[in-house]
Amino acid sequence: METKSRYEVIADLEEKKRDLINERDSLNQQLFDKETNLDQVKKNKDSKLQQLDRNLKDLKRQKEENERDFKRREEDLVRERENKEWGFQDNEENLKRSVEDTTKQFDNEIEKGERGIDNFNENIETRKTTIEEQIKSINENLERFGKIVSEKKS
Repeated sequence: METKSRYEVIADLEEKKRDLINERDSLNQQLFDKETNLDQVKKNKDSKLQQLDRNLKDLKRQKEENERDFKRREEDLVRERENKEWGFQDNEENLKRSVEDTTKQFDNEIEKGERGIDNFNENIETRKTTIEEQIKSINENLERFGKIVSEKKS
């Protein structure tokens, strides 16, 4: 082993003392740095938790809005379906009424036409009888006129 001189031992001890004093003085700074770092971590935690809480509230609000929107759409579809069904029922009833009215109208026209034909047939028979009587009367007149003319000639 090597022996050191008294000056070297003193120098080594002085150096060790300076190192220990520096270490002691830096401990407060290290503590301050660690406390500052811890405070920053706590602030970051609070900030992050607040942000996550806002995100969660936003998500819940969006979900509620979405549910209300779907419910509104569903109600709108139900109303639209009911309106269309009522429209179809109205159209069906109107068409049925139109069929009934058209049938009645044509039946009335047919009945009127048949009565008209029956009346016309009666009128034809009456007219034929009248014409036959007129022809007979004209023939009688012609015969009389012919007799008068032949009597005058003779």
